[in-house]
Amino acid sequence: MALSRTVLLAALCVARCAARPGDLGHYGPVAYAPAAPIHYAPAPVAYAPAPVAYAHAPEPVAHPKYEFKYGVHDAHTGDVKSQTEHRDGDVVKGEYSLVQPDGTTRTVHYTADDHNGFNAVVTNTGHAVHPEAPKVIYAPAPAPAPLVYAHGPAPGPDPVQSTATVQPTTIPTETTMSPVQVLVVLSLVAAAAAQYGHGGLLLSHAPVAVHHEPIAHPKYAFKYGVHDAHTGDVKDQAEERDGDVVKGEYSLIQPDGTKRTVHYTADHHNGFNAVVSISGHAIHPETPKIVHAPVLAYGHGHY
Repeated sequence: MALSRTVLLAALCVARCAARPGDLGHYGPVAYAPAAPIHYAPAPVAYAPAPVAYAHAPEPVAHPKYEFKYGVHDAHTGDVKSQTEHRDGDVVKGEYSLVQPDGTTRTVHYTADDHNGFNAVVTNTGHAVHPEAPKVIYAPAPAPAPLVYAHGPAPGPDPVQSTATVQPTTIPTETTMSPVQVLVVLSLVAAAAAQYGHGGLLLSHAPVAVHHEPIAHPKYAFKYGVHDAHTGDVKDQAEERDGDVVKGEYSLIQPDGTKRTVHYTADHHNGFNAVVSISGHAIHPETPKIVHAPVLAYGHGHY
């Protein structure tokens, strides 16, 4: 009896579990949906051009060397001076001289170099002349020159001289002249001046002294030159003048390597004239070509 009851309970349990499988921990079939595709976008890459390093070769230093000389001798103004100088490397030598106001000549010999620095030797030659200070004498003031009245010829289109005469007028003294008399005298003077024109009254004044300064004869000569291989500055000039005649020439190296030379003259009759000549062969450097680097294309990978 007990066994049958146990079998019955077991059958009921089995039936119950078959009707509700979830109560025993069994699950139905699971449906798996495919996952959404993941798209990977590559991050933008900024390509900066690589810095270009320009290597500058050291510039050559040209050997400094020059020489010049000039002089001025103006007897009219008393400007008398001269100078000469030459340089070779770091050694400079030269001298200059000038006539001082007292008539002596100062001469300076100088040298300069990297070891001894600047040194000068000054000498004075000649005898100093100190002019005496002029004495100031006060003369009495001169009396004004008397006015001389003279009658000139009567101008006019008619060649026949006018027969009109001017009656002498007695001018009363200051104490007896009245305003009416003054007007009468002035009217007579104006009528005489109108009748005889501008030449009717001739006024004679004291002569005026005119001072003319002496003109010194213009004469000079100079010459200089520059030759700088470092900068390419190569030029020179020479000129001389004697009176109103000037002659000279100058030359320079142009940017294309040719040499321009100009010979010129100038005088009072022909004016200024110049003859220009160009020598050498022109060199025109080629224009550098600009080469553009290709643009690099980068592909996009998948991660």
